[in-house]
Amino acid sequence: MEAVDRVIDPEADYARWHYQFDLFDPVTAETSIHRVPLMVLWDLFNIAQQWGSDRAYEVLRLGAVLAKGQLSEHDEHELRNALSYMLTQGAEPFFSDKKNLEEFAIATAYILLRQNKITRDLAAFQAQSLLGREISTDTWRKRVDRWAERRGLPRVELYKRTIETDI
Repeated sequence: MEAVDRVIDPEADYARWHYQFDLFDPVTAETSIHRVPLMVLWDLFNIAQQWGSDRAYEVLRLGAVLAKGQLSEHDEHELRNALSYMLTQGAEPFFSDKKNLEEFAIATAYILLRQNKITRDLAAFQAQSLLGREISTDTWRKRVDRWAERRGLPRVELYKRTIETDI
């Protein structure tokens, strides 16, 4: 398998940033197009860095088995190649660029805060982990709010979770 093309496609909505690549299989002479959400790529990248690429492969394989069922030897081989390519050609260059990484951290925080899936404290903690520097909750809140304002997006309005909102 060899990679033919690689595109990081930032669409207008940052929640839909994807990493896209094509893999050419010389055995079948077919090209398969793969499109991975950047948030998923980030998770695979972190798993690979913390626990090794074999663990990242097992996570990717689990998803494939759940989606497809039994995997053939060819499927397993293609998954390994896709993961290898994503980590070396996609994640490493993209996430090592500090500007991309900060934009990704802010966009991710904004999306998760708007969906009320995380608190502002957790958003700041995740940003610290991602960016490798200390960031207060208030500083990160202001950064996310300014980011949203520059893009004409609504500010994050948090509500308190109650039993009624969780049902």
